[in-house]
Amino acid sequence: MPLLDSFGNAKTLINPNASRHSPYLELYFNECGRIQGAKVLAYGLDKTHHNHLTFEERTYNVFYQFLAGATPEERDRYNLEDPSDYALLASLGCYRLPSGPFSDDSIAMADLCVAVKTLGFKPKHTASIFSLLVAILLLGNLQFSEADACDVSAYVSNVPVLEHVASLLGVGSEKLSEVLMNKTSYGWKELYTVMLNAHRSAAQCDQLARDLYAILFAFVTETANHKIAPAGIVGTSPVPHPPPPVFTPAQLSSRTHAGVTTNSEGGIESYEAYYPMFAAMEAVGFVLNLHSEVPSAPAANMCVLDVEPTFLPHLRILHATFPRLRIVLKHAMTCAAVECVKSFGNTVVCTITVHHPALTVDDWAGQTWNFCKPVGCS
Repeated sequence: MPLLDSFGNAKTLINPNASRHSPYLELYFNECGRIQGAKVLAYGLDKTHHNHLTFEERTYNVFYQFLAGATPEERDRYNLEDPSDYALLASLGCYRLPSGPFSDDSIAMADLCVAVKTLGFKPKHTASIFSLLVAILLLGNLQFSEADACDVSAYVSNVPVLEHVASLLGVGSEKLSEVLMNKTSYGWKELYTVMLNAHRSAAQCDQLARDLYAILFAFVTETANHKIAPAGIVGTSPVPHPPPPVFTPAQLSSRTHAGVTTNSEGGIESYEAYYPMFAAMEAVGFVLNLHSEVPSAPAANMCVLDVEPTFLPHLRILHATFPRLRIVLKHAMTCAAVECVKSFGNTVVCTITVHHPALTVDDWAGQTWNFCKPVGCS
């Protein structure tokens, strides 16, 4: 699908058209078994691939395709320049794909325009998409300088670029400047604003570009879905899924343990309430991620130091009940956990966070920034 190839794929060091998202396709059939509609669920977009790349990689294809295949009218309307004039693209040192099939960005742009028209994108929406693409590129050209006083945030030294970006985004330049050079957070029931220096302003600008692109990707995907899977299709059904699990209020309110995480207050003491969910996950191939822990129980003389061995019987029961359920036991800390996982075959694996086994009780009890469950026990 040219739309997803343009907005969701990019050149990496090993693949000239690598998918940087996870697409899931649903097909709808009529009573005669013919395809009557479809829906694409595109998730897991790699936002870091927009501006955290290595040399000779490219960011998402659509930027290069638009610059290569824009019409003269579009070049004038958006004041388009050569790819080397955009800091984001110039820093990567790769403007064109290796020669071969589908390597011409201008042809790919023509295919994208046909796809956009076929999928029913309105001209005003297409224009907004192009405006946002240019704005994202220009965000990488903003230059930040330190203020003369220490109690003043940084400022943008190339104001015309800031004004151009603001115009493309439909906001005032002063408002955009405030967003880029100040960070407002909420904590302890209060809002507070931090003035950023030049380095942190540049980082905030990069984050804004990534977030804008993620929103654009979601908009493009959902707009396409309205065309290929219009609401109110009659006599169709997607590839069958198990029914969603239904829980009673008592089940939802019970204290259970699917893995106590670092910031959780309790955990799961009984898995049975979640069996319908696990059955559905097993049927569609979803992965269940677990922490190898149970809630601390002072009455049973059990604390955070010995919860992983106590958890393993729960894991054995889960695997015996759902042998095809893919399970990841996260942050394994003991040999017992590793050997337990190895005994289950290829449907259960564990991860080992490298620095966890090196941490002692003194490391995390005396230095709270080292605390992460399951805790080191040596």
